[in-house]
Amino acid sequence: SDLNLPGMDGMAFLTAVQERRTTPVQAVLMTGEALRRETIATTSPWPVLLKPVEMVDLLTAMSVAARNKKDRQAALE
Repeated sequence: SDLNLPGMDGMAFLTAVQERRTTPVQAVLMTGEALRRETIATTSPWPVLLKPVEMVDLLTAMSVAARNKKDRQAALE
């Protein structure tokens, strides 16, 4: 999700989605604003990447999120 969505920023969007789900939302936030990225990254439960995003960085962030989800599910079983 982009941090600069019209009407609602990406963090608010993902938080609203998370509030409606019973399982964790797997997502990656992206922004073109370096200072905002640093601020958001300290509080975000999702990785925050600085645009332009290299494909390898996006795939790595998505892979880590998927692996963390599997680890949480295994811990619940």
